[in-house]
Amino acid sequence: MRPILHELYLADDPEAWSEAGFDVVDDRVQIGTTTLRFVTAEGRRGFVGWSFVDVAARDLDGMACFATDGVFGPNGNHENTSKLVDHVVVMTPDMGRTNEALAEIGLDLRRVRDVPDTAPARQQAFYRSGEVVIEVVGTAQPSGDGPSALWGLVTVVSDIDAAASRLGELLGEPKEAVQPSRRIATLRKSAGLGIPVALITPDPRYHR
Repeated sequence: MRPILHELYLADDPEAWSEAGFDVVDDRVQIGTTTLRFVTAEGRRGFVGWSFVDVAARDLDGMACFATDGVFGPNGNHENTSKLVDHVVVMTPDMGRTNEALAEIGLDLRRVRDVPDTAPARQQAFYRSGEVVIEVVGTAQPSGDGPSALWGLVTVVSDIDAAASRLGELLGEPKEAVQPSRRIATLRKSAGLGIPVALITPDPRYHR
């Protein structure tokens, strides 16, 4: 059984997430099976780490992987209509090294995609962890020896037009996504979130 992504740890302002339409309860946001935990990390903002069910605490190619009890809470009542995390983005200077680290905890590489019209040439590698896709982005050839890092996330929303109406200027205009039959909108910097976040309509192949 592949490990299931359970928690994402964030050094960020819970109030900003609440203003962005997420249901914040006790410094947590529950989106489907994924819990966002707000923590204090001196001198840092953004992702601090993550956890997977049945994966022990460890360093995962520079990303902190914490232990978890594996208990899933009910989805929050999100005003932006988020119902699950579609994907989490990891940035890396060395695709091969990061892919090896993810394979070590039991994640299966589903596919690798060359990103067109990029210089230097970039790639995306995709893994599925429970209901969440992990997308690793980096150059086709190693570009440094620094750590990989959690970067951003996309949530699936049941009504992107309702989300746009609720969030107003905090959300960009919904537009056609790269994935067929889907629409996406990105939360603007004015939303004050410590990571890039976008909202996307359901994938008709998997989501109802």
